[in-house]
Amino acid sequence: MSEVLIATLDAGGNLPPALALARLLGERGDHVRFLSSPAQHDAIHRAGHPVRTYSSAAPVDSRRTGGLPAIAWRQVAAFADRGAAADVIAEASRVPTDLVVIDCLMVAAVRDAVATGLPVVSLVHTMWSFFEATVRGPFGLLLRARGVDAGAALHAPAVKLVTAMPEFERGTAGDGVHRLGALEARDARAAVPVEERPVVLVSLSTTYLPGQAGAMQRILDALAPLPVDVVATTGPAIDPGSLRVPANARVERSLPHDEVLRRASLVVGHGGHGTTARALAHGVPVLVLPMNP
Repeated sequence: MSEVLIATLDAGGNLPPALALARLLGERGDHVRFLSSPAQHDAIHRAGHPVRTYSSAAPVDSRRTGGLPAIAWRQVAAFADRGAAADVIAEASRVPTDLVVIDCLMVAAVRDAVATGLPVVSLVHTMWSFFEATVRGPFGLLLRARGVDAGAALHAPAVKLVTAMPEFERGTAGDGVHRLGALEARDARAAVPVEERPVVLVSLSTTYLPGQAGAMQRILDALAPLPVDVVATTGPAIDPGSLRVPANARVERSLPHDEVLRRASLVVGHGGHGTTARALAHGVPVLVLPMNP
């Protein structure tokens, strides 16, 4: 049995792949513990894993409002947080640890942990080609302004586990890149609609994006006159009580998407990898309404 530490942060769709990986490791007999933001603790506990909170890292709250520039700068600050890096290294030393799995967004933690000689694996929870392009663009420049070479950090671990659907990728992967597919969708099976009326699942980003609440309302309004049953999940980013819910819709903060997808005829989403991959794995078509330019 190996002792595995998974370090992650509150960034929306990055947690389900981490939990799916933890489940696979547990099935083979490994013990997995987490270091994470408080907003993720309930989900991690429900999955049966112990979790500790960062003590030196600045708080991260993906629900904070603001314009896109403010959101981007807060993300850069979180990804380049040397306090989080120090906490990962300290936690790996507190308990003898055989493997440290670090969310690839945590570029400072990845860089510093690799530099200490820890056995680090990077968890890449969307397309590898997307991250390679991102670190070469404006986001990479912002991270450099915070003192972190994101490109070097992305490639620093000897092993990079990519949990995106291979069909989404562009180009070839480099050394040490292992494409595992969408782990959180590995148990998906073809949808078998059984209701007389089609079921439509609506799910936008679990992190705050400007205009997203208005978009959710417009989607519900558009579906209201149609002969369909609507299941909408808002996550923490949208207050269900702020929405006008039509008679043919059910709105929840969260519920297991797989249960809905097994009987759904359509998914309306923002194009996030997790929801899109799950829907396609179930054989359900997806209508994508991008929320973030």
